[in-house]
Amino acid sequence: MFRRLLTLGTLLYGVISEWIKFMSAFVNKEPVANKYMKDVVDRYDCTKRGAAELATKKTVAVISIGFFGNVVSQAAYKIEFIEDAGGINPFTPPDDTPGAAISYETLEEMALAIADVDILIDESYSFDPPSYTIVSCLCLKVTVLRRSWV
Repeated sequence: MFRRLLTLGTLLYGVISEWIKFMSAFVNKEPVANKYMKDVVDRYDCTKRGAAELATKKTVAVISIGFFGNVVSQAAYKIEFIEDAGGINPFTPPDDTPGAAISYETLEEMALAIADVDILIDESYSFDPPSYTIVSCLCLKVTVLRRSWV
């Protein structure tokens, strides 16, 4: 069980790692979990230092388009990941409220807001995930972007 979670823990940094530490108490594996947690933190910190040295300072936005609205996320942990990777968040949360998302009424407004962003992380949700492919995603976004600049 732990072996399968170890790979996920690397991807989900703190979430899975903390669960492994919690679950380890029930199976007397605290030393294993603590070592794993230290390894994950050490790898993350090493990557963060490497990113700081390379620091290309690309602008990065985490967006979501769909049923829940057109949003640029400003969640603190996402901003931290962006900055730790050497990126820059070009947006300011509304009313300087940390973690508040920036919502746009139309896709065109959002397209104009993200036009100069170097890297987009798409967290759009699909009610039918198998139908949400890279092609359908790109078609939607290209259509939106083309309409914005016409």
